[in-house]
Amino acid sequence: MSLKTISLFLLVLFSYIQSGYAAVYSPISSVPISITSSGSYCLTENLIYSETTGTAITINANDVVLDLNGWSIRGRHHGRTSLAGGASRAISVTGNAIIIKDIHFFDNTWWAINVEGENVLIKNNKITVDGRLDTNNSDYAASGINLSCNSNTGRGNRVSGNTITNIFPKVNPLYPDRYLSHYGIQVSGCSDTIIDNNYISGGIEYSEGNTVGYCNIGIYVRYGRVTITQNTINNFYRALYFYNSQTSVYINNIANHIGVVPNGAIDGGNNYIFY
Repeated sequence: MSLKTISLFLLVLFSYIQSGYAAVYSPISSVPISITSSGSYCLTENLIYSETTGTAITINANDVVLDLNGWSIRGRHHGRTSLAGGASRAISVTGNAIIIKDIHFFDNTWWAINVEGENVLIKNNKITVDGRLDTNNSDYAASGINLSCNSNTGRGNRVSGNTITNIFPKVNPLYPDRYLSHYGIQVSGCSDTIIDNNYISGGIEYSEGNTVGYCNIGIYVRYGRVTITQNTINNFYRALYFYNSQTSVYINNIANHIGVVPNGAIDGGNNYIFY
């Protein structure tokens, strides 16, 4: 290699580092793991979390980047009709200022991503539920992404550009006349949250009046102030349900094959819905 080539390489490398885009990633080679220090983390291969309870990756620190660069975390597979437990969560966040991106999740039991912090960005992830978000407790609801932070402190979260697919409704075997609640994205208390540019798909092409899986909802906002825009929501009984939120906004979204019309958006509070 010539001196000129080496000099050019070093110049480019120096510029790259100076620009702030270079980061040193700590590799994650097995799960479960608890992240307790700030920094950037990545997977080095596809991982399987085969435990029947618990969480594959727990983030208990602030200022963490979890960039898995397209690698996957797979939970324990039990099948669409089973209530047997697999991994409760693939990723659980209690820290603040977190970025989670470019991860592919399969077969997680309860929530693929659960957030209890603030200023958390979840972007460009693929969550393939495949009908296996199961729970042994009939009072619990399964979600692809669950934001369950305190309404007074859990602010500034954003869920953007994710693909969440194959969320099938399922009869509760303990109460055959009821369905277990399955949601693409659930918000329980996190205010000033933005949900945008996600693709969320259930497992049934609904038509008006079809009540199969009436608890199957694309985006369910229990509490908190949320802006929901530019999402595509297909194959749910309800595309959106504002349960008890206030001053949330639903605008410029696309909903197809929904069991409740118009466009499957239900307001149970004082919110703003624009079709």
